[in-house]
Amino acid sequence: MILNPLPLTKVENLKPLFEEAIEELNLKERTDTAFLLQRLKVGYAQRSIDAYVDDVTNPKHALVLEKSHGGVTKETLLEVRFIFSTASERGNEEAQQAFREQIDQYAKIFSCDAILASSWVYKGSRRIDAFWVGCGFEKQEIVYVKRVEQPS
Repeated sequence: MILNPLPLTKVENLKPLFEEAIEELNLKERTDTAFLLQRLKVGYAQRSIDAYVDDVTNPKHALVLEKSHGGVTKETLLEVRFIFSTASERGNEEAQQAFREQIDQYAKIFSCDAILASSWVYKGSRRIDAFWVGCGFEKQEIVYVKRVEQPS
């Protein structure tokens, strides 16, 4: 399997994957597909984000990558912003290999010094720690989030 660049004109095709991910990651109260699609379009316009899919018209596997600068380190970072396979395709070894290869290739093309990826654990969602460890990543930090209630 090869992951193909997703052109800006086809970004809307990610909507079903974003919907499934929002449900699985317990994010319904924190985001929606319209917001995610808009953020992706802004990243494309800024030339900081790229997306890759298995099938441009009907993606089952998606990877969104962003180039950035380290906040604490001097490194140029590649941040894995979204990595997802539909439930029916999950565990597909070809897809996992394609994700690994695309991430590594992207980091080399853009001269990234480090790759930052996470394993979402919000409200008991399914972790992907084993995937990252299998790709050669090592745990470097634990992140905490506190949601702030805004006055109405």
